[in-house]
Amino acid sequence: FWFMFAYIPLAVMFALGDADIRYAGAVSVCLALMLFLGSVISSSQEMPPRKEDTNGRNKLAFLVVVVMTIITYGLLIGAYGLQLGFSLPGVYGVRAEYTAGASRVISYLGIWQGYVTNPVVLGIGLKQKNPLLIVFSVALTLLLVSISGIKNFLTGIVLVAMIVFLVKRPVESKGLMALGLGSLIGLATISYSMGDIWAATLSIRRLLFTPALLQLRYFHFFSHNPKAMLGHSFLSPFVRYPYDLAPAGLIANVYNPTAFSGANAGFLGDAYANFGYVGMLVFSVLLIIVLRFADGLAETRGTLFVLLPLGMPFMALINSALFTSLLTHGLLFGLVMSGLLSGESDLSPKLSNPGRSGYPEYTKA
Repeated sequence: FWFMFAYIPLAVMFALGDADIRYAGAVSVCLALMLFLGSVISSSQEMPPRKEDTNGRNKLAFLVVVVMTIITYGLLIGAYGLQLGFSLPGVYGVRAEYTAGASRVISYLGIWQGYVTNPVVLGIGLKQKNPLLIVFSVALTLLLVSISGIKNFLTGIVLVAMIVFLVKRPVESKGLMALGLGSLIGLATISYSMGDIWAATLSIRRLLFTPALLQLRYFHFFSHNPKAMLGHSFLSPFVRYPYDLAPAGLIANVYNPTAFSGANAGFLGDAYANFGYVGMLVFSVLLIIVLRFADGLAETRGTLFVLLPLGMPFMALINSALFTSLLTHGLLFGLVMSGLLSGESDLSPKLSNPGRSGYPEYTKA
C-alpha cells in the first residue's frame, strides 16, 4: 500500500516535476531499508503456535465492538445532534466545525470508530455474506461522515471490500491492486475530460499527489529552518520548540494560508521535519517492527482479521506522522482488535465453522 500510494506518486513528481533529488533519494533508501529488514525479520525462526481460547477472544471482541459503538455514537449525537446526509463540497465546513468543538475523547473515539470498528464490522459482514451487518456498518459510516465531515471514512468502505476480495487471491493480489489503481486513475481521467472534477480531485489529486507534495514542502521548509524535534508533541518538556504552530499548521500557513485544515505529511516527511535524515531511518525501522508484529498476529489470527482493523490506520501513514497514526488514527487499537479476532470470527459469541471460510490462514506480508 505504501509503495503504491506514497512512493510511486513521489517518484512521478521527481521524474516529471523536478522534485528535490535529496528527499526522493532519502525516501528510496528508507524503502530499501524497510524491504531488507522486513525480509530478514520475516525469515527468522518462528515460535510454535500456542493453543488459545478463540471463543473467549471472540466474545471479548464482540463486546468491545458493541461498547465502542454505543459510547462513540452516543457522545457524537449528544454533542452535535443526529445529522443525516452530507455533500462532498460541504464536508470541509462540517469538518472545521467538528474539529473546533470536539473534545479529545470524542476525537479519538470518532477516528477509531471510522478507521477500525466500522471496517471490522463491514469486513466480517462481507465475509459472512451477512446483509444486516453490511447495511448496519455502511449506515454507521455515513452517519459518522455526516457528523464529522471526515470523508476519509468513506475510503474505508472501498478498502474493506478490496481487502476481502484480495485475501482470497493472495497470489494475484499485487497485480490486482496495481490494475485497480490504474483503472481508478483511468476512470477519473475520463470523468475529468467530461467536465466532472470530483472523481479526479478525490482520487488522483487528494489520494496520490497531495501527500507527495506536502512531503516535499516539509522537506523544503525544514531543510532551511530548525527541526521540530517533537517539541510540539510528547518531547515538549525536554525540547524548546522554535515555532508558534505545530508543523501541520506551520506548513499550511507558509505555503497555503487559505487552507481549511493543517498540512499533514506522511510518516517520512514528518520524520524529516523532526530529526532529519536520521529520523527517516529510525522511523522506518520502527514501522517495520510494528508490521512484523502484525505479521505474527496474522500467523495465528488469519490474514483477513489483521488487515481489517489495520488497513485504514496504516493508510493514514501516507498522510500522517507515525506516532499520530499509532494513537490518534487507531494503529495501536487496530493491533489490539487483531489480537482479539480470529480466523473463525463472525463478530458474535457463537463461532462459525472455520472449514467453510475459504480464506487462507496466513499469507506472509
